[in-house]
Amino acid sequence: EADSLTPTLTAVWLTAALSILWPLAFWMLGWWMSLDPNAARITEKLPENYFYLGWIATLFPRATIIHCRRDPRSVALSCWMTSFTGIDWANDEAHIVSRLEQYQRLMDHWERVLPLSLLAVDYETMIGDFAKAARQLVESLGLPWNESCLEFHRHQRPVRTASVSQVREPVHARSLERWSHYADQLPSLFQPLSAMSTRWSRSGSGPS
Repeated sequence: EADSLTPTLTAVWLTAALSILWPLAFWMLGWWMSLDPNAARITEKLPENYFYLGWIATLFPRATIIHCRRDPRSVALSCWMTSFTGIDWANDEAHIVSRLEQYQRLMDHWERVLPLSLLAVDYETMIGDFAKAARQLVESLGLPWNESCLEFHRHQRPVRTASVSQVREPVHARSLERWSHYADQLPSLFQPLSAMSTRWSRSGSGPS
């Protein structure tokens, strides 16, 4: 049919797409390099990067995705109790629940179709044995181990995120199951996430 995607049309489409995507990828790499010309690798850790994993896979096919996972009830509580600037959905319980449900739906999709290496790192596992989990992550990335990875809280680099105080102290277990202390006060926040939390736990990611 006239509307079918023939090999010729496919080639034309790919050529047009690459003429846009390649300059964009080089522009982004140039911007990152301007931050530190000597950097051998780049870590981009914006929380909403999961929206753009398809584009990331297209622009940077050698990238490795680190999927940081946590009990969704703990994530919900953290969002609810943190005063984020410009993140309106974090101020509404129903919006937080919807956001987490759609995040899980999208990550399920990416895990099925993404052509990149995707490493899952679970918060509870990391807290349980930080040294072991850190070594496994570094090894999975093909990088040499450095003991300073365990002393991240001693770095004096500026931090301009909501975690500014947390990164200045060693790993601790004070926030594990913290959501349970507020279960009676915030049932509309936690109850809708119970199914997701059960699935998450049974997958081996969370506490049993």
